[in-house]
Amino acid sequence: MRHFLTLALVVSVFCTAFSQDRQAEKAAQEALAEQVAFTLKMDGLIVEIPTNARKIAAMKEVLETGDLTAQNRSRLGVRLATTIEETEEQAALLVKIFGALYDLGPLYFMPDTALAILQKEQPSGYFYDAALKIDPSITLPDDFVLLRMGYADAATGSGADAMLLTNRDLAPLQSPFPSAITFNNVGYLFNKLLAPDIAERKRLETAVNSLVRKLRAAIGE
Repeated sequence: MRHFLTLALVVSVFCTAFSQDRQAEKAAQEALAEQVAFTLKMDGLIVEIPTNARKIAAMKEVLETGDLTAQNRSRLGVRLATTIEETEEQAALLVKIFGALYDLGPLYFMPDTALAILQKEQPSGYFYDAALKIDPSITLPDDFVLLRMGYADAATGSGADAMLLTNRDLAPLQSPFPSAITFNNVGYLFNKLLAPDIAERKRLETAVNSLVRKLRAAIGE
């Protein structure tokens, strides 16, 4: 009987400690979620705009220094011009669509080439205005959530194109906030065949709408 009571006491203590740990973990998660919600609403979301800078620089270097035939040089020149044009069009679309659909708090844009500057917390000199021009008057907020373009391997277990959400330390956001919003590439390819002029816009609008919806649900609005 004595051994039974001892065992019951040990089990009771263990269950109490486990319950307290779970409660503490839940409280910590709720506090973190409240902090992220406050950051989004009061400080803002920084959207990193893809520039394809390395790809463009590599093509320019080959054009300038590579031993190319006249035909290959012409082809590469056309490819370079197309890449620059498509990159600029996508950047303009991102700014326009986010400006129209995102309404959860302050919104900032910067080129992906400025990530190292952001991490050093330089106060200004690398944020875009609505016309995609660097505006020195736009300054780094006290805190922020960062949205980057990439692949959702770590977040969803797939290699799909995605918008990745992190805190200022580049750590993925935790539940209830999404850490990645994947692009609907199947729908994009379908639109590319039937309506190529609007395919990219529809792709981005769908992703941004999904982002806003999931963030709003996480915030509790």
